[in-house]
Amino acid sequence: MKLQLTKNLIKVGLAGTLVFGSVTVSGVSSSFAATAVKSAIPAPLTIAKNVTAQVKNVELFTQDKGLYLVYTINYVNNGASTLQLDDYWAKIKTTSGKSFSIKVVDKDKKITTVAPKSNASITYYAAIDEGLTLKNLRVNLIKWDFNVAGYMKNIGTFDLAKGYAPAVAAYEPITIAAKETKLKTSIKTVQSSVDDEDRVIDISYVIENLNTREYKAATTQFYVMTPDGSIYSAVNSDLKDLVVKPKERKTISLKATLPIDVKATGLKLITGYQSEADGIFIPTAAYQVPKASEVVTNVVTKMTYDNYNIEILGYSRLPSGSQDALQANIKVTNISNDEQKVPSLKASWKINGVAQETKTPALIAVDSKLQLSKGESIQLAATIFIPYTLTLKDVSINLKEVVDEKTEETIGSFRSDKYNVYKTAVDSTAAFTRVGSKSNVELLKVRSKDDGKQVNIFGDLAVTNLEYRPNSLQKYGIYLKGKDGQIYPLAVGEYEGQVISSGRIIVPFTGKVPLAAKDNVMDLLITELLPNTGDASNKDNTVSSEIYSVTAEWTDSAPSTKFHNLAIGKYDFTFDKFYAYLDMSNYVSANGLKLDFEYTMVEDSNVDDMAGTYKLRFELEDQESAKVTFVKEFALNGKDKTDEFASSGTIKKTIQFNDPAILDKITNFQEYKLSIYYTINDQKVLLAQKTIPYFYIQWMNL
Repeated sequence: MKLQLTKNLIKVGLAGTLVFGSVTVSGVSSSFAATAVKSAIPAPLTIAKNVTAQVKNVELFTQDKGLYLVYTINYVNNGASTLQLDDYWAKIKTTSGKSFSIKVVDKDKKITTVAPKSNASITYYAAIDEGLTLKNLRVNLIKWDFNVAGYMKNIGTFDLAKGYAPAVAAYEPITIAAKETKLKTSIKTVQSSVDDEDRVIDISYVIENLNTREYKAATTQFYVMTPDGSIYSAVNSDLKDLVVKPKERKTISLKATLPIDVKATGLKLITGYQSEADGIFIPTAAYQVPKASEVVTNVVTKMTYDNYNIEILGYSRLPSGSQDALQANIKVTNISNDEQKVPSLKASWKINGVAQETKTPALIAVDSKLQLSKGESIQLAATIFIPYTLTLKDVSINLKEVVDEKTEETIGSFRSDKYNVYKTAVDSTAAFTRVGSKSNVELLKVRSKDDGKQVNIFGDLAVTNLEYRPNSLQKYGIYLKGKDGQIYPLAVGEYEGQVISSGRIIVPFTGKVPLAAKDNVMDLLITELLPNTGDASNKDNTVSSEIYSVTAEWTDSAPSTKFHNLAIGKYDFTFDKFYAYLDMSNYVSANGLKLDFEYTMVEDSNVDDMAGTYKLRFELEDQESAKVTFVKEFALNGKDKTDEFASSGTIKKTIQFNDPAILDKITNFQEYKLSIYYTINDQKVLLAQKTIPYFYIQWMNL
């Protein structure tokens, strides 16, 4: 059961705020106690010697089944014996004497006693008559006593009109604590804007995990309550995937859509969970929503057209060759009761007040869907190329439906003020969920090297095919968002084969960015690049799906002086016992140099293959002034793969560097510098380096 969303108002007579209750987190049942700053409530009732009971919160609002009162009683036992809760009960009565039956929230039913020197909170709920308010209601606390008439002894009464739900001041935090969860939460910022039909409230909400185990917010729901008790859902599509690690602090964006005549004052944000066992929504905390500055615009972000609701989600802007690709992301939802085809739409653009021409007016489907069932949505993308130097001030698109070859129907003009809104990757993993192309893209490692002029970037992704059948590797776009505010494209390795179900492929990426882009934290953007089927003449014309932001510490990589555990794609190499010597053809002439060594190559069994072409590169540089250098490369994958290296224990290996003129180039043969790289996308990545004497076997560990 769910509360009505958005414009389906939920009317109540009077709304209080709630500061704790029962909640399910990650499938684990817990009773929550939320602590608000500066709370003030009436005194508790004494129910026995050294035992008190207190109503800490009250909430009253209409749910799908009718008007419900939800409240929590905190029992504090400072005595020497166990308190039996079965001896006590609470009744809901109106001021006129009518009673209502109550129930204990499913998650608290197992709490039947309170040990000495401890406390317990139990949440109750009751369905009551429409039209009642907190001013009309009382909670009578009763003890079963067979020595009195009716066997029920009245312990005392909580008058709900006296304020058992103290308001939490704007921006003040609430700590929601339980045996297995402790969260510090607060409202960070609030923005109110209006268009022709609605008032939109945007709330930034902070969650800080104070506990030692992760918190999953999959079951959490948010609602905005107006002063007259109407409730509207505050939504975030990423909430189901939100995980807050121990000691981690995350900010999420919530959006609530209210009628335009509702003022942005006196609002409250309520959070809680849907209890399937009880069939109702159980609140867990409430916050005063600060008064927001109001932005009045003529921005139209969504409208109803025929059997569809059409909404512009925002714009994304990414580099594409010498230009930028500006993309409008459109969400189309079937609002009818029947199956509907995906509408064929086309777009025209107006940028900074000037109408623009585009060679690709057709909107491209990001999802692989032919039709939409009731309530189902699909994301479409409209694209246009713009100069990378262009500053965007005002962007709008006009949408039309292509009914047939001769007929087009105008839908309307859409605007959005959202540019490059990125999803945050969880555990350095971007989760792409397009139908037929589900995949996880994990950032395994990223390195950089400052050469004094620019910064070389190189790293590896692990792509896992989450579909039940083999799939071609999706084309991905990797970008670096620099400190200078620019977004730089990086080169990504290609793969022509099929990826088996649950198969895992290592995908390399490299690039060069200006020194001005460097920061303490590297912000990488990852997205899928889908063919723009509206432009068959240009295979590089693509549209992007969701864009994920993955952050990593930005430090310069330094080569190891030991040639052990060198990671190259899915391989781990260890080299030892190097011995460089002349390859003599007779007593007076040489063909070049030979390098003997031992190696082990360990293959990661969890990886099926590698994209691009990884090459193992040896450089031997003589340390005389001429710096004569010898190079040898070996392809580890791809069509040029060699069988020079194998993963079968410790193997002795000899590399020959041919140069008949070597004796003319080098005279003393004292020392050489040995460097081991891997190369990818024509970029060298230095892994290990050391200066070693000629004709000397390195028996020591290098």
